[in-house]
Amino acid sequence: MLRSTVEEMSVRGAKTYAAGVSARVRQADPAFDLHDLGFESFKAFLQAAAADGFVEASRPPGASDILVALPSGESGQPQPATFDASRYLLPEVWRTLTSSRTEARHWDRAKGRLGEDIVDTPSSSTVPLNPIPASKVVDWMRTFTAALSDTETTRALADSLTSPSPIESFKSVLRSHQGLARKWGKYYRQHVTRYAFEWADSHGIPRVEVVDSSRLSAPQAQSSLVQPDPNQSASAHPAPAASLGATSEYEALVRSRIAEAVNEMPLVDLLRLPIPAQYLIRE
Repeated sequence: MLRSTVEEMSVRGAKTYAAGVSARVRQADPAFDLHDLGFESFKAFLQAAAADGFVEASRPPGASDILVALPSGESGQPQPATFDASRYLLPEVWRTLTSSRTEARHWDRAKGRLGEDIVDTPSSSTVPLNPIPASKVVDWMRTFTAALSDTETTRALADSLTSPSPIESFKSVLRSHQGLARKWGKYYRQHVTRYAFEWADSHGIPRVEVVDSSRLSAPQAQSSLVQPDPNQSASAHPAPAASLGATSEYEALVRSRIAEAVNEMPLVDLLRLPIPAQYLIRE
């Protein structure tokens, strides 16, 4: 989200100072919450992103705000040294899984995306996606805490998980320990992504559909983090629909999805599409 926002603003010629980037990120995703990622401020979030090599952040001489930019020499396609699939999970999938609501949204197999409405009666063409149960999140918190060194803070985290509101109490303890909060944020993102991939695998949905594949390089798209283990049995990954049985029908489906996506794209995204020159040169 941060990288795509900086790139979009740069293409439009807008100044990418932290205040403007922060406002644009929240405008694009109203559910964006720094605390869920383990940060107390947008500045701390930027510093962590810069440390991971996803953006560059600096304060120009005489400027009152931090200037954010893509790393020097990059083409605009994310190329982190260590590929972290959790940074590419679709925002709508993330919001649904981490929502405090109990209702499920549905995944439309034909369109390869979440529907806008809440589905009451699942059908063969839809798959329910439920928010991650609070008990599962608490289990992750316990596992995370158990792996830490025995300190006063660790004991406070363990005690927080015995309270009537363990998730809120756990986050409250982390707010005063930013370094540990960042570790939890990364741990949480990775586990939510793993949960999303397991859900996709169990319903025969390609993992690449639940990530923002437009931001992935070819090697990342073929990464074992995005592609399921081919040695797993076919029963673990049932075919998503009978219509995908034939290669020609699958190709037609892929082409229709691409055409649909292109029709919805704004110009700034169309200009970033990697299209081989032979398809653009006509006699």
